[in-house]
Amino acid sequence: YDPETVDNFELGTKSEWLNGRLRLNASIFYMDFKDKQEEQSVPISQGTGQQTIVVNAGQATITGLEVDFNWLATEVFSLNGNLGLLDAEYDELTDPITGTDLTYLKLRRAPDVTATIEPVLTFNVGNGVLQARAAWHYVDDIEYTFLNSPQSQAPAHSTVDASIVYTLNNLTFSLWGLNLTDDDSWTQGYDVIADVNNPGAWTYTAVRPPRAYGVNVSYRF
Repeated sequence: YDPETVDNFELGTKSEWLNGRLRLNASIFYMDFKDKQEEQSVPISQGTGQQTIVVNAGQATITGLEVDFNWLATEVFSLNGNLGLLDAEYDELTDPITGTDLTYLKLRRAPDVTATIEPVLTFNVGNGVLQARAAWHYVDDIEYTFLNSPQSQAPAHSTVDASIVYTLNNLTFSLWGLNLTDDDSWTQGYDVIADVNNPGAWTYTAVRPPRAYGVNVSYRF
């Protein structure tokens, strides 16, 4: 297969507002891939089994916008967040086995929208500092396999993480929770023995770990 090349153009800004209490960063970018390398799992030519081959998409383009901010609203409350917008598509892609035009496929792991909002509360409690935070993460529809196998497609989903941390001198106590919404969407996928007419004849997927809680105690020497 041919080498992959990409021309990447980016324009961004980093700024501070409200006497440094608000930090706002933004960037737009354009990526022009030529001979983009993609892995495809196909049956072997003789016998049974499968092989992974690398195909070259003649051309693919990715354009996007990224914005992130940190706002110290008060001495107690702050808000962090980010937003990502993505438009990713193949401009030229032909199946090397069948010669079929595959430009309609979506690029893997390239959701149109991603976002995070994270409020944080920070208090002085006794001689220590108590910090409580929660984070909401959103991911739009996403494909995990080259041929967009229905078995591995993940619809739009969101997760919530949270923690309460108390720090007293060198001692830290933390109570945390991950995936509090108990989201069970896929986090990755892999096709086995697939072709354009039967994408994902076998598909392995990994589900997000379920809701989890924990307590940590640490001491810095």
